[in-house]
Amino acid sequence: MNELDINSAALILTLVGVVIMIARNEQGKKTDNKLHDVIANQLNDLHQWHNVKDEEGMPVWYVRRSLGDAIQALADNIKVMADILRSLSVGQNEIQRDSKSIKDSK
Repeated sequence: MNELDINSAALILTLVGVVIMIARNEQGKKTDNKLHDVIANQLNDLHQWHNVKDEEGMPVWYVRRSLGDAIQALADNIKVMADILRSLSVGQNEIQRDSKSIKDSK
């Protein structure tokens, strides 16, 4: 997630809280307490999920750009190595085939 996503989530949480307060005031505080409790519990759960941090203090749901870039570079390198291995395997098969044909011709 990037900073925009974090700000968007905070804005949504704030708006939900405001809507609940407005609904309570408009209905003379007759808002269904069960609904309020459900929403409050969901917001609390969301906060707990997003508040989990690793040993460095970084939220676990956040992927650093440098880590994402490193993973992509690793994947690219693995693809290159697989291509090289495939090429070596084809070359080895050709050498074995040529060697067998030379052996058979003698």
